[in-house]
Amino acid sequence: MSQEYYQTLHQQYPFLSAENLDLLQRQSTIVKLDKKAYWQEGNYKDKVAFIVSGAIRAFFIDEEGKEKTTIIRPAKKTIVAPGATKLLEHKTYYLQAITDTVLIEI
Repeated sequence: MSQEYYQTLHQQYPFLSAENLDLLQRQSTIVKLDKKAYWQEGNYKDKVAFIVSGAIRAFFIDEEGKEKTTIIRPAKKTIVAPGATKLLEHKTYYLQAITDTVLIEI
């Protein structure tokens, strides 16, 4: 089954060689999330993933305690935790599945 997920990745990025795909497979993990499950929460800033199916949103809690969604990523896109580039380091972010979601976490 996981081979199917990597095939989706290859279809999205056809320039990846078989050798590169093999390397990605050895250095990644398949993560399955139920709707509303968190992929990352808090101060994690080091994870990158390819969304095989489903969708992910990133949000933070403002000073009034309200959720502020800043990123929505659909299937067949990559996602990096906000703050990974240190541009948004001052906020604590949460990344949550909008629907049942499958990720290739790198």
